[in-house]
Amino acid sequence: MDGEPPVETFVELADTLVDDFDVIDFLHLLADRCVELLDVHAAGLLLADQRGRLQLIATSNEQARLLELFQLQNDEGPCLEAFAGGPVSHPDLAGASERWPRFAAAATEAGFAAVDALPMRLRSVWGVRTLHWGAELRRSRTLGLQGMIVRCGVTTAVPDVRPTR
Repeated sequence: MDGEPPVETFVELADTLVDDFDVIDFLHLLADRCVELLDVHAAGLLLADQRGRLQLIATSNEQARLLELFQLQNDEGPCLEAFAGGPVSHPDLAGASERWPRFAAAATEAGFAAVDALPMRLRSVWGVRTLHWGAELRRSRTLGLQGMIVRCGVTTAVPDVRPTR
């Protein structure tokens, strides 16, 4: 992304205000922008279906796709906890084996060292954004303004497609 990333991201988010934008393309763009703006290794976006079960919708790369699917198939991991109870942050996945034995092993094997899972909500929780940090990127994981841009983008662009819980 050239120029000022937050400014370009606002322009891309404004493009969602038209009637015919493609929400799936937007969510893939959003996962990519999470990686660029938040300086993370990978990102995943999961939305609840009509039955209230999370479904993987978009990821920034194949590693994230496999890890998000792993969580859903094994019914274990930070995205499920965030969806059920609020933000989840684990700064050291090597020490998360008691909390998520299968997920922690799979995530560290894939090269991830830390994870943040954040509910996406507008009146109620309708999805989760997961941020995966590699060992080389594990640093101060504050979201600040750029994280707020990403959060605002999701809640302004996607509400019409989320199911009712």
